[in-house]
Amino acid sequence: MIHRWWSRWWSRWKAHSIASRGAEWPSPWGDVFGEKTDPLRPTRYVIIGNGVAGFEAARKIRESDRQAEVIMISRESELHWSRPALMYLYMGELTLEEATPYPKRWFAEKRLILLQREVGRVDRAERQLYFTDSSRLSYDLLLVALGSEPRTLDIPGEELDGVMGLYDLQDLAHLEEISDRIGRAVIIGGGLVAVEWAEMLVHRGVSVEILMKDPLFAAHLFPQEEAQMITDYLIQTGISIQGNVEVQEVTVDQRANAELKLALHLREREALLVDLVGVAIGVKPAVHRVEGLEELSRDGLRVDERLQSADPHVFAAGDCAELITGTAHLKRGRVSGTWYEARQMGRVAGLSMVRYAHKQNPAGAMDGFTLDEIYSPIASEWFNSAKFLDIEHQLYGEVPSSVEPNTDLLSLYWSDLANRQSIRITYKEGKVVGLCTLGIRLRQSQCERIIRERYSVDQTLESLDLLRFDEEFDDTLLRAKESLKSQFQAD
Repeated sequence: MIHRWWSRWWSRWKAHSIASRGAEWPSPWGDVFGEKTDPLRPTRYVIIGNGVAGFEAARKIRESDRQAEVIMISRESELHWSRPALMYLYMGELTLEEATPYPKRWFAEKRLILLQREVGRVDRAERQLYFTDSSRLSYDLLLVALGSEPRTLDIPGEELDGVMGLYDLQDLAHLEEISDRIGRAVIIGGGLVAVEWAEMLVHRGVSVEILMKDPLFAAHLFPQEEAQMITDYLIQTGISIQGNVEVQEVTVDQRANAELKLALHLREREALLVDLVGVAIGVKPAVHRVEGLEELSRDGLRVDERLQSADPHVFAAGDCAELITGTAHLKRGRVSGTWYEARQMGRVAGLSMVRYAHKQNPAGAMDGFTLDEIYSPIASEWFNSAKFLDIEHQLYGEVPSSVEPNTDLLSLYWSDLANRQSIRITYKEGKVVGLCTLGIRLRQSQCERIIRERYSVDQTLESLDLLRFDEEFDDTLLRAKESLKSQFQAD
């Protein structure tokens, strides 16, 4: 009881100290500039960003180093919240409190210090963060977990009110402000975010049209058969879709006795008069929001498999990290934008930071963790899940939207168009490398095992009906199994 009371008081005192002084936060352990002189002084870990990557890193740091100072900074919100819930906040199905999985008292009990401010610059030489209000904060180790931001159209008029992306709580607040005047909207993009935009607006009674450069919706995500199924389904729900569209410009249009409208100009098509232009053409790392990280960045902040940058005191995780492996340091790295990978990267980053701190200061206590135990590699099995309105989607491993000629990647495909269900199995040299489903939920642990242990196609097909997630009997996978077996035997 005394320990819990002390933890709450200590975190509240620190948070109050930061907020009230508006300058360098005085550390209770003495000078935080320059080299460490006291080997017993706890490490100060500072995390920029409180999304899933930053949150998971903070948890792992606290589990591994219970004496450390852990400070989480976010310009968006004080508390970590579930970003996938953004659409449900707009639709009124969740409140922000319900989308916040851990209350403020949980952070206090874990002695995780929360600070809602915007970082403007990092001074890596002095290991200092400078906030946009001119206050500053020192760090021993820094995790950059800034996430991503919507890509822009790069066309004239995209700065107009009513042309916007949808990524954070500030975007949501602006959308709420203008919602009363939205009768017709155009969403530009052909991926999951475009579907979420459409579902949100249709829920509010808005007429929605999706424009995209590809002929089919989600053509950059799925092979043609799956993309066609999703496109047909969206049209059936009443969402208008136009493919092969090139957007050229947005202007303001105000005709006699008419309200102010946005005119969306398209190549070789008539302009569309709308109240909202939603931009959903993907995201990019938001690392460039903060000055001082340019030398460490290309597309994102470049890190190795331990998520450590060329500056050993700076780490990165989540959407803003660009993963460089092997000898690829001169090439473009891998930037991922999925929630699942951000979560895993946050965990690895937290452990790697503690590992590095222990290496620099072996005298520091680490609560029983050894050097080997705290390092965890990023899982090789790719997993993602999503929903396209009512169609659930799962992806495991390698299932590209298109396959280059003369490749050794082959696939088996089964679908039930009436029930909007499909399953695709990809394989190389008889070994399964990927699974992709629409309208069918599989057991994640077993699917990952199939890919990790390199099951043969025969092994996978024999166990296919055992992958069913739902306990209630459904013959979908049994029917798929027989069809896929026939295909494989014919090949």
